[in-house]
Amino acid sequence: MTPLTVRLEHYLAVRRDFGHDLSTSGRVLRRFAEFAATEGADHVTVELFLRWKAHFGCANNNTWSARLGMVRAFAGWLQAIDPRTEIPPPGLVSGKLRRTRPYIYSAGQIAEIVKGAARLTSAYGLRGWTYSTLFGLTARCLTSAPTWDTPCPRTPIGILKRSPNCCNWPANGLNGL
Repeated sequence: MTPLTVRLEHYLAVRRDFGHDLSTSGRVLRRFAEFAATEGADHVTVELFLRWKAHFGCANNNTWSARLGMVRAFAGWLQAIDPRTEIPPPGLVSGKLRRTRPYIYSAGQIAEIVKGAARLTSAYGLRGWTYSTLFGLTARCLTSAPTWDTPCPRTPIGILKRSPNCCNWPANGLNGL
């Protein structure tokens, strides 16, 4: 029988040929194949996956759920070659990806961030201007404020002019923009 490590390298080569980035999956699956080799297994089974999880079970369920998905994909490919291969069921390890709720800044907080950025110091004095402009324009683009698409009638096309009703820029000489 062909060991899982050889079949894994073939699987990874085929997937990479199709353009998949398997840097993380490759590392995880190599560990699984090495564990299978130490166990003397030459095909994937549900029991083999559970023994691997028990042996290296210090990660949380979300991590093991992701690893289960990687092993399931490999086992699905491998089942076409070796009918003894079992594909572990998708709910074998319960885990959900839980993203933290985004923090929504108020207009006042954004103005304070822009003012704080304007106070940044640097050798040439550009850091404050750069970051306050970056944060101000980003905030403007991400809100429902008027856009820069409408050219100002007093300036040539392509020159940005600060609108007096725009973000609360610090009063440090930016009026000439």
